[in-house]
Amino acid sequence: MNQFSLAVAKIEMWFRAPSDAALGAIGTGFFYKCNNQSHLITNWHNVTGVNPETGQLLHSQGLIPNQLRVHYKRWTDESKTVVKSDHFDLPLYSENKALWFEHSSRQSVDVVTVPFNEPSPDWANTYINQADQEGRLTVYAGMDCYILGFPKDLFGAAFTPIWKRGSIAAEPYNSHPYYIDSATRKGMSGAPVIVRHSGILKFGDGALSGSDVIGTVERFVAIYSGRIGDDELGAQLGRAWQVSVLDDILTLATAGEHPIG
Repeated sequence: MNQFSLAVAKIEMWFRAPSDAALGAIGTGFFYKCNNQSHLITNWHNVTGVNPETGQLLHSQGLIPNQLRVHYKRWTDESKTVVKSDHFDLPLYSENKALWFEHSSRQSVDVVTVPFNEPSPDWANTYINQADQEGRLTVYAGMDCYILGFPKDLFGAAFTPIWKRGSIAAEPYNSHPYYIDSATRKGMSGAPVIVRHSGILKFGDGALSGSDVIGTVERFVAIYSGRIGDDELGAQLGRAWQVSVLDDILTLATAGEHPIG
């Protein structure tokens, strides 16, 4: 199984009260490790239920999620060759205090991290920043990429993600989100974006050298946060935040805020 597939999780946004529970939406998250702490990475709009650009509530009944259900993988045999899907619930608030961290510019960057503890000794997921990847792989306009998520709640075996193919649709610019050319759908918000290159990857001039790579290499480069516009058949462009935004979130640890104060 691809190492990046094992880093991705289907998530459900729930509103739970003492006498009631309602599922708000389906989305995507992925696992990241920093200073021995596990984090779930997803979008700000997933944990708040608010459109970060308009401030409007996303749920038709105005529900604001207070819990995530996270679908993860665990080993079912001692040889660690077979995985099974399971889930754990991750609260978003404690005494009305948000338990996630967001960017220092708040919802201007639609990415959050939610700390958690591995729920089982049989934990089989990988952490995306610990996956074997080629960090020297440069992102450029027209490059192939894949968004790993759950479009319209579709998934592979054991809740593994769908690899939606796309391309980098504009010249990359530091601190600016990538534009992704792909027919993405609801349920993919919070998905990691992986770039892939097959063939010869040269890092020097002239003849091949010992630093060049021959084969297929991959790299995690961004966090997808939704289509531009509401028309599924429109421009078919998505927005994906460069992975560098995680440095701000994990270093500054800006505590999240309840979306209605």
